[in-house]
Amino acid sequence: MEPFTHIGVSRMGADFTFQVYIISSSRYSRGPITAKNFLNYKHVVRKSQENAYLENGFENVISFTDELINSYTKVFNYLVDHAPEDVIAIVDDDIDFFKYRTDKIEKIKSAEIVQSEFERLGQIIYDLELGLAFGPPNSIPYNYTSEFSWLGIPGAWKIINRDKIKARMDAQIDRNVDIDHVLQEVLLNRVCIDAKYLCDEAYKDKITRSSGSLYSRNSIESSIDQMKLRWGKYFRYDAKKNVPYILVSR
Repeated sequence: MEPFTHIGVSRMGADFTFQVYIISSSRYSRGPITAKNFLNYKHVVRKSQENAYLENGFENVISFTDELINSYTKVFNYLVDHAPEDVIAIVDDDIDFFKYRTDKIEKIKSAEIVQSEFERLGQIIYDLELGLAFGPPNSIPYNYTSEFSWLGIPGAWKIINRDKIKARMDAQIDRNVDIDHVLQEVLLNRVCIDAKYLCDEAYKDKITRSSGSLYSRNSIESSIDQMKLRWGKYFRYDAKKNVPYILVSR
């Protein structure tokens, strides 16, 4: 383990501590993107890339030995295991902006509001002694049915109550690791918080019009097969629409 003594602890209040961690790898050339949406955050990068991030305008950068965090599952589990705060948010590095989704879609223009929403969700799972909260993968209006749900398909950010989380990110699942994580948590802790009202919009490169995240067909199919073997009737994938479903009823 590498100590977090050089990081410091973000204090939210007398009851618990909270910190936003933006995880990134090899995306330093386009500059910081997600960070503009938060007041208090830290970029988590590999030690070998720390200087490159600093040279490209990234602030609040912390780094760890490459082998400790050289995959999404590794960096996620490492932060859950070793971060000094009680509640942490682990956020992708390619979020352009956040928006509210209720009876209408409204872009959130203030980092203060986004920060307060994340802290509010952190307070909720801390008070309820739950392990996990997350946002949806898209902001399609007809997918909104309520402000909160007890499970769902996760998107680009998660909030973790470190003392209560029971699920672990599993590298074997690869492409659907986030969904597997939610199913584990529902199995072991019974309830998650899906904040269906708080959505994000992914950054798109002006030339390619994509976020830069690519997956091979073979890795997607392998991941789907593993999910079906592990979760059986509780997981379904619509290949025509490229949409996964969680089929757990209360």
